[in-house]
Formats: sequence, C-alpha cells, structure tokens
Amino acid sequence: MAGPGVVPRGLTAAGLTLAFATVPSRVTISDGSGNVTLILPPGKTTYQLNASTASGNRSVSLPTSATSTHVITVTAQSGDVTIRN
Repeated sequence: MAGPGVVPRGLTAAGLTLAFATVPSRVTISDGSGNVTLILPPGKTTYQLNASTASGNRSVSLPTSATSTHVITVTAQSGDVTIRN
C-alpha cells in the first residue's frame, strides 16, 4: 500500500505521462514498453534520481542531489524516459 506522496506504478505495454501539482516524496515506475514522461512542479526542490532505459533515450532536466529525500526511480525496458519540471 502506498503512503501519501508515493506513486507505485508498473507498466507492461503502454506509455505513461504523470504531471505532479505538488512535490512527491517518492515515485517508482517500471515500464516494459512505451515512453515514460514525468513532469514535476517547478522550483528549486532537488530529487534523488535513478532513471534508465535499456532501449531508448533518457532526458532529465531538473535539479538533482544524491541526498534528497524526494526519490524518483524510473526503469524502462523499451522507450524513452523524460523527467522535467
């Protein structure tokens, strides 16, 4: 069960776009096939980011920090991963 600000998501054959109005504490996405786009709120919040794709492009344009308590994990097997604010 997910707690407040936690978005667990597993995909197998579709793309996903998530836009957040408030800063999430944790986002975890595992995508089998399709593009993943995360749009996080604008601002100076930093994110601990773990994003990869086995077959596709990875584009990240937001502040990151290895010690941030806001954790974003995206794993894609086939498709692009875009994370921005």
